[in-house]
Order: sequence, then C-alpha cells, then structure tokens
Amino acid sequence: MKGFLYIASLLLSAPNLIAGTASLLLKHTFATRNPLQIVTDFLFQVVWGLPLAAVLFLVLLVLGIVARTRAHAALFAFVLNITALGFVLGVFGLPHDFSEAVFFLPLLLALIGFAWVGYRVFVPVARHSPRRVNSEQALGRLSKSI
Repeated sequence: MKGFLYIASLLLSAPNLIAGTASLLLKHTFATRNPLQIVTDFLFQVVWGLPLAAVLFLVLLVLGIVARTRAHAALFAFVLNITALGFVLGVFGLPHDFSEAVFFLPLLLALIGFAWVGYRVFVPVARHSPRRVNSEQALGRLSKSI
C-alpha cells in the first residue's frame, strides 16, 4: 500500500519538478538578455538538465520500490518538491485566483503522500512485543527447569 502511495505521489509531483527546473532555466537564461547566450544556456541546460532529472526520477523510483529505503526516499522527494515549489513561487509568484491554484493540487496530494510514507523515519514502527508472562508463570517454569 505504501509502495503504491509512494509511486502515485512521485507521479503527482512530476509537474512540480518540471516547473521548478523550467523556472530555474527561465530565470537564469533571460537574465543575460543576450540572444546567443540565451540559446547557448538553454541548450546546455537542456542537454545536461534533462538526463540528470530523469536519472534522479529513476533513482527515487527505485529507492521507493525497496521497502527498506522507501521512507528515506519519500523524505528526500518531499524536500525536493518543497524546493521546486519555492523556485516556482519565486519566479512566477503566488497564484492570483483559483484557476491558477489548481496547478498546485497534485503537489499538495504528493506532499501529503510523501509525508505519510516518510513519517516512520521520525517515529519508528512499533514492533509486536513478545507474549507477556506473569511472575507466577515465570516462577513455575523456573522451578520445573531446576
């Protein structure tokens, strides 16, 4: 169940990660105001940025499939999405109406999913305690063994 939630959250967060990468690209590229530099920066960042983003997405996917590393991958994805959200809000600003805010709904669902999956890093899962034995049973077993 948590594996499915992690995968769904990762897919829901993909538009935010793409928008965060695009906002960094746009902010840096258009700050130069030199057409040749804009084309060069765009091609350089696309050539290096897309494969790196794809590799990062695949690493998060693989780490999320493995149950032992899923919680840590969820926390990393949570922090990554918060950072991308900061870039998007920094470049494009806050949404002005509901139609613009709907874009952030999948991100909100993804952050809730990542937080729920990664919660066990901070609060360990309770293990089943062994069967309790009262003192009379323990003394009875001890006397039989002696």
